Amino acid sequence: MTLPTYKIYKIQWHLAMQDPLMPQAIRYHTNIFIETSQDGSGTIYEVNGDIVSASGMSYLKFPSPPPESFESFYQRNLLGEIAVSDLEEVTGVLKSIPPPPRQRWFNPKSMKMEACKVDGAPYRYEEEVPKFWKCTEWTNEKAIPALWAKGLIRIVDSKEVVGN
Repeated sequence: MTLPTYKIYKIQWHLAMQDPLMPQAIRYHTNIFIETSQDGSGTIYEVNGDIVSASGMSYLKFPSPPPESFESFYQRNLLGEIAVSDLEEVTGVLKSIPPPPRQRWFNPKSMKMEACKVDGAPYRYEEEVPKFWKCTEWTNEKAIPALWAKGLIRIVDSKEVVGN
């Protein structure tokens, strides 16, 4: 007997404006989508916000119609399937991953956005500044690997499946 499953995807969305301080020329808002209904609707799991405000980005989970129904939709990549019975655990794992904190501040002396520590203090000249991370890095480097590590994503027999 096979367990009922939902398909889980990585979704990318066009951004209204690119961030000139990020290394990639073109970035996309990236999140996780679990399709829970036959009409293609489901739930989005993401971090959203900015890395300038004191609170940084926030974790969000919300219902969504099919991603393709939005004008800003770019692409979806099938990661695999999750057991319906594991949905609560998937939610718990994703919620437990800290969202990107504050990483920048506006320096009124230089009149530029500059890297800062989580508390807003600027880095000293001799200190190494870590790379900025946002929704794409949270999704690709933390969320998806955590779900694979917990064995929550199962491979499906499909040519659409990406990375594990």
